[in-house]
Amino acid sequence: MEYLRECDRLVTEEDYPAALEVCPVEALQMMEAPEVGDTAKVLRLMEICDVLYLAGWVSESVPYNVSAVNYALEHLGMGEYAFVTLENLFALGQLTGDGELLLESGNLLIEVGEAIGYANSESVMHTYYLMGTEYSLRDQLAEAEQYIQRALDISLRITGQPDSNYASMLVSLSEVYSGYLKFALSNKLCYQSIAILDSLGITAPDIRVNAHTMIMLNASNTEDFETMVSSIYAILELIPELEPLDQAAKFIGMIIPLVNYDLLYGTDNSLSEGLDDIAKKFTYMLDTANADPIFISSGYMAIGNMYLLQRMYDSMYTYYNDAARVLESRYGQVNTIYMNVLNSMAMCAEKNGDIEHAQALVADNLLLVRKFLGENFTYLSEQEQANLLIDFDFIRDSYIFFFLRHGDEFPEMHKEAADFGLQLQGILLRNVAGLRNRVLQQGIGDPAQFDRWIALKERAAALQLEDEAASAALLAEAEKIEKEFNFQLKNLEPQAQSGFWEQLRAGLQPNQAAVQFIRYEHNGYFEPYTDGYFALVTLSESEAPMKVNLCTDEELGAILEKREGETTSDYVQRLYTRPDPDLPEDSLYFSGDRLYTLIWEPLEAILSGIDTILYSPVGQLNKIAFQALQYRWEDPLLNHHVLIQRRFLPEPMPAPQTFSSITVAGGIHYSPGTQPDEEQLAENRGDSWLPLGGTVTELNFIRQLSSKKGIAFRALDGDDATEEDFRDALTQQPEILHLGTHGFFLPNTPSDSLSPGAPGYAFKVSSNPLQRSGLLLTGGNDSWQNGTTGDNDGILTASEISNMNLLNTKLVVLSACETGLGDIQGDEGVYGLQRAFAMAGAGQLIMSLWKVPDQYTAELMQLFYSALFEGNTPLHSLRMAQQTLAKKTGPYNWAAFVLVQ
Repeated sequence: MEYLRECDRLVTEEDYPAALEVCPVEALQMMEAPEVGDTAKVLRLMEICDVLYLAGWVSESVPYNVSAVNYALEHLGMGEYAFVTLENLFALGQLTGDGELLLESGNLLIEVGEAIGYANSESVMHTYYLMGTEYSLRDQLAEAEQYIQRALDISLRITGQPDSNYASMLVSLSEVYSGYLKFALSNKLCYQSIAILDSLGITAPDIRVNAHTMIMLNASNTEDFETMVSSIYAILELIPELEPLDQAAKFIGMIIPLVNYDLLYGTDNSLSEGLDDIAKKFTYMLDTANADPIFISSGYMAIGNMYLLQRMYDSMYTYYNDAARVLESRYGQVNTIYMNVLNSMAMCAEKNGDIEHAQALVADNLLLVRKFLGENFTYLSEQEQANLLIDFDFIRDSYIFFFLRHGDEFPEMHKEAADFGLQLQGILLRNVAGLRNRVLQQGIGDPAQFDRWIALKERAAALQLEDEAASAALLAEAEKIEKEFNFQLKNLEPQAQSGFWEQLRAGLQPNQAAVQFIRYEHNGYFEPYTDGYFALVTLSESEAPMKVNLCTDEELGAILEKREGETTSDYVQRLYTRPDPDLPEDSLYFSGDRLYTLIWEPLEAILSGIDTILYSPVGQLNKIAFQALQYRWEDPLLNHHVLIQRRFLPEPMPAPQTFSSITVAGGIHYSPGTQPDEEQLAENRGDSWLPLGGTVTELNFIRQLSSKKGIAFRALDGDDATEEDFRDALTQQPEILHLGTHGFFLPNTPSDSLSPGAPGYAFKVSSNPLQRSGLLLTGGNDSWQNGTTGDNDGILTASEISNMNLLNTKLVVLSACETGLGDIQGDEGVYGLQRAFAMAGAGQLIMSLWKVPDQYTAELMQLFYSALFEGNTPLHSLRMAQQTLAKKTGPYNWAAFVLVQ
């Protein structure tokens, strides 16, 4: 064993370069020597790692450490030696900046530690914490939260009370919550961290600066300038107590929100007193010292933004390029910071006139964004998903706006734009609605936990109006369970990152087309300085979608805005009536020709002769009854195309089916125990909470028709249509759910504009659009007038509906007013009843866009069910019913109802 002795001598003499010459030979010789025991072999491999490390060859020591880990696990089992070798390998992952090595060895280290009784050791705690910070840097926020929280739990078990280490980890967790845009919770953890240090009498300037920096960043995001300034002063007091490099990092952390504030409000605070020169000095110092890449890149971006304030785009590009270089070298390209940097670089390139380079950057960034969403989005909770989408708003808007201006110069962008738009189309809704389905179908997790998750959400929805704090606590508990399910799904279901447009085109039959409406928002740096709409049209034979420019938001809004004193019937008549060619004065009132010109006439050249058109509206287009658009005078689109509104265009069309069961609500007593006479009946569904005579007609007609067709029927009527009755009916899983009642959607009303005792006060002032939308059941009028809220108040909100199980309900008919309305939110569409039923898992949905006349609604529904129970599809049954009514009355009486698939 001469190599063994020689290696020992060289290490003793600290002649590491010479030791490196014999280490590999010694290792090979030792591993093949039968007289050397397994333990000795593991220890010797670790000694070789030490030699390489001391010689400065850190990366070269990794393979030997890996060999030691594998040998220890194979020959010595999950014991002390495996644990020690993994500790060393984990440390190497941290030293080399190899995140994959750190995460892989960390998970194995935790597994071995738990197996040998070290689950609550400092080593395992440290491992959880460092893995959590690595996940945080990768924007894998669910994992980051989980691992840092476990580190905190172990810390308390070890020490019995919070210490400085605990305080430091709290700040790291606050950064994760800030990533979720939970700024208040993030600040709460920071203040808690500072309070712990105060109680211990510890200065710990580094922890305090980190906490104040986080509070400052959160204040910047919430535009709380007072808190931001106070945090900056706190940081400036603490910075002199830090080492030079730490001073540089903290200064950069301070200057960033100041620059962002300048950009937001057009001020120049960051350019005063030479702060730009100090920022350059500190950033170069950090870069030269190979310091934390986040601070280095942030410094470069802050300097770039100072040049942005001066409209010096070439200089801005230079510093942003430096930021991209630093970020890519440490974290790769698939992270939100890098993607936002790339987005800004594309803007600079375009401002400098290099359109081709700008397009290349835009295309590269699009691939990164889609990859990031595919790898992360599905596995977060609903609120975290919503917050993540906010992070990508600027990138999404920038891409769409670039495509609007330059798409014709780069034909390859047409497919990209369509595919990206489809990926984002209702992405929150698809994931929320799909989670329950996937969990039920794949049997993931504990069924009892699943039931608890649903119960918590239901109870939270019921309590939201009367005890917001209790509701929030229940939702937080439900979110933890939801994330556990999502976490389990992560390794089971790879998510598609592209191919949505190809899927859409493949699903189209000859003589079919798909119209993908897209809303763009200007970014303030390029013309046109307005928001608006365009469409991407796809035919079954299309090689790429065709872009058609439509109109601006302002043009459309001018037509859709209700005029002072205008009734609903007059409003609908104005929108969907063309001026009589023989009456010039008609053009002063009727807007049907202008509405058609804005949103459909530009599409005519492509869609002429097409029988069936699938479409997905966005923005204000959600308010339009497309079937009532006037193709020619008194000639609606209903007569020329089969129009199908879809939640997600690429989704396969529903298969034809027959129905075997139906539950119908109608003739409801909104004030139980009363028997209304004819004079107390409401004329329109939604004008008041008076009884609706037409719903009795509907219910009786459907009852008789169901009996003839052998379809199981259940009625919810009179005093027997409470929320409890409704939930009981759903346990029978009806295939059709018909709700003939009053519906409502309320715009958000400031709480100080209403008296707390006003009817419906709690619903009107709610910030949640799903609480401001709903249906009236038995007792609903009494609760509305008296201010009663709860889970059996007779006011079935969209929030309550969203937590129900309607996976086996193939068709929901909302024979009520304004059930298609709600808050309109970007690519997610309408937040109201239609979203709630989709979240609950219902299939197709018939809804209304305005307050509908009771008499004509009853007639429409009779025509609809007569056709449906003869074997026609819901789509064609509704179209046939509307065509029949359109021959004898105006759009106000027939066009409100829309079917959504």
